[in-house]
Amino acid sequence: AEAARAAGGGAGPGADSMLVDGTGPGSESAEQCVGEEEGTAVGRRVLELGPTGFLGPVLVAELLGRAEVERVMCVVRAREDSSARVRIVSALEAAGLWQEEFAARLLVVAGSSSKPLMGLSRDAYRTAVTFATDVLHNAAHVDMVLPYSALREANVVGTARALALAAHAGARFHFISSIGALGVGAQRDDN
Repeated sequence: AEAARAAGGGAGPGADSMLVDGTGPGSESAEQCVGEEEGTAVGRRVLELGPTGFLGPVLVAELLGRAEVERVMCVVRAREDSSARVRIVSALEAAGLWQEEFAARLLVVAGSSSKPLMGLSRDAYRTAVTFATDVLHNAAHVDMVLPYSALREANVVGTARALALAAHAGARFHFISSIGALGVGAQRDDN
């Protein structure tokens, strides 16, 4: 529950009272959706956020190539699950990594870490929580020109949402970040 309050959601009036999943007073939070029970998944089941970016397909293929990983669930930005599946398979094919045997162990859902409940329905969020033994957060909006305010929702709040999902699931959390987190010419301010 504490992870879900790690960062405020949204901007504007009342933003400080918002939960990390973008909900506020009178709206549904991740805790309300999941309840008090922790995830009950067994074995290594990895939920990957950001599977279609530069590094994502390599991570998906690496995970699916490991015998100790039962299944991989990818949350992909798309309007519907079928479009999300096409995006991840296309990304794997473009990288020369797709293998037909991956199909049976690859679950794909349309969603986004930049949205409340990862952009999933209540039932899909519950499924993700009970599925995940590991959450691999590789999702980010990488842009070295945009100001922090334009990147906060996707990168900061999205990471807090991924942490909340991992906490609800009782899952291990693995975070991948850009080397350019401080930007070019960033200087440390010790004051």
